[in-house]
Amino acid sequence: MKEIRLIRSDSHVYPGEFVPILEEQPSKNKVDEKAKNTIIKPLVNMTEMQDLLKIEVFIPGVKKEDILVEINENILSVRVVNKKEITCVGEVCTLHEFDSEKFERKIPLPKNSDITFINAEYNGGVLKLHIPKTSNENSYKQMRVVVY
Repeated sequence: MKEIRLIRSDSHVYPGEFVPILEEQPSKNKVDEKAKNTIIKPLVNMTEMQDLLKIEVFIPGVKKEDILVEINENILSVRVVNKKEITCVGEVCTLHEFDSEKFERKIPLPKNSDITFINAEYNGGVLKLHIPKTSNENSYKQMRVVVY
């Protein structure tokens, strides 16, 4: 009886070179070190018009009460700090840490920004800021902005 060979002897099973699998613990330690104290910078769209500066900051999954908007010497700072929530009802405890991230973004504003009439609104995961411009230079040092 004739022998049937389905695989040629000169063919290769794996076309690439061998890469050993990383050891779990050292690679996990590197990821943990990088993740510790990591601040995520949210994405920003900024449009400068003739009489208005429009800024959109993409920060989904947070409550507007957790958003802190401040202006300090013409630097707009948007921060969100969510903490882990542990709630216990009787003997049943729930841990919620999906939103336990830190967001921070600092945006320099033009000198002619009129921050007294700034408008901030959070809806659908997007923080929209409208900052009117003035003909005079801004002389304000520090200010917090209420988000609606």
